[in-house]
Amino acid sequence: MAQRNAMRTLAAVALIQVVAAQGGDDCSAPTVISGTGVFSVDLSSASTSLGAPCDSLEQDVFFEWTPDEGGDYRFKMTNPLVYVAFHPTIQVAVGGDCNSTCLAGPFGRYIALSNIVANQPYLLRISKTDPAGPFTTGWLEIVKD
Repeated sequence: MAQRNAMRTLAAVALIQVVAAQGGDDCSAPTVISGTGVFSVDLSSASTSLGAPCDSLEQDVFFEWTPDEGGDYRFKMTNPLVYVAFHPTIQVAVGGDCNSTCLAGPFGRYIALSNIVANQPYLLRISKTDPAGPFTTGWLEIVKD
């Protein structure tokens, strides 16, 4: 019973982390995140950024992500309806600001990257490929392989 209660508490703490990060609407003001986990993404009031690293897409938000460890990572947009109605793309740039160099993207809702450097900031850009799509929220899951 105590183990079950501990698991519920851990799940509640993880849920709080999901709610806390939404993504900054401009590459000059990204939401800062680090390590692995699940982070909330909300594009409902996001604008389209011009002049940001990688390709210009519809309704985008930005995260400045710093990995705790180097190695291989997977980035995935998740939600039961994400593939049908969200049509998200993930882009990654080395450096944590608007002058970052595009490393990868745009990709669909999943991307795997090798040789990520520990404590190096990366700019993550999440955007929609279909501006008319009704679904604008989901979760960005970051996993170390």
